[in-house]
Amino acid sequence: VHGGTFLNSMPPSCSHVSTLLDRRRLCGSPSLRSQFYQLIFPKHQIDVNVPDLVVKRFSADGKMLICFSLSHRSIIFLVVQRCSLAPNRSSFEEFFKRKATWTVPIDHATLCAEMAVTNTHVIVISSLATQANTSMATTMHVVNFAAQQVDSCQLEDKVAISSFRNRVGVMLMTKQKLIIHEVTSHGCLVMIQSISLDGVDPIPRCARPQQFASFITGLRHRVMVSLLRQGSDSVSNQFFAKFDAFHSFTMNKFQFLDDSHVLIKLAATVPDLSDLLVVCNVESMDVISFFTTSEVSDELNNDTI
Repeated sequence: VHGGTFLNSMPPSCSHVSTLLDRRRLCGSPSLRSQFYQLIFPKHQIDVNVPDLVVKRFSADGKMLICFSLSHRSIIFLVVQRCSLAPNRSSFEEFFKRKATWTVPIDHATLCAEMAVTNTHVIVISSLATQANTSMATTMHVVNFAAQQVDSCQLEDKVAISSFRNRVGVMLMTKQKLIIHEVTSHGCLVMIQSISLDGVDPIPRCARPQQFASFITGLRHRVMVSLLRQGSDSVSNQFFAKFDAFHSFTMNKFQFLDDSHVLIKLAATVPDLSDLLVVCNVESMDVISFFTTSEVSDELNNDTI
């Protein structure tokens, strides 16, 4: 049995996936619960003049506010100040104190909207147009909360990024590959897994028989085997009838469910086929379960997946 506590704690059902997604929003703590209130009215309003910043998010402990400069060239780290919410307080600096600023070390490169925050570091993506403007040179930077870059690596021209605690995943859209890194306490990136949609062909293309010129490998092979094994008779019939359509899925989104599992969205390229959400074990690359986007959206009260 693969998946560890993921399978032992609860069956890999759609409701379990929604529970993990909700827990992920609470920094991965199983003891916390999200509460929703209605008919909340403010006691008083404080008008604060916010400086020229793009507010991104708070750190996991809520003690630091992470912002971008308007030029998208710098990250500004602001420490949350403890002060009373008196109506006469109107200065932004009374609530947030600037701690440090980090600027992209590449000339003319700008920060992308994609970013991730671990317990101790911020991971951002910078892009720079090539001289011919035909592609983008993309770099991933690991910056600690003291605004010091401790690691970086070159990436594809279009990426998606997600994090959970000290694990960071980067999806390379062009290569259809998901790379999982562990961020050490010193901020170094250590690659622990590479998940390709089509993998590496085990047989050289020139050595294949003509009728097997295109092998199905990688994550696509595991997903299609799971569809065939776990599906009902009607699903199996649909699988064979729309084999080419199932073969055309592409990866376009993902996010961590916990330290060992990711939820990957496989987008359908034909109108009569639903997008799939696949739960994959990071270590073993096994496909634990799969759902349609509508199934999970219903569990999350129609939240967007």
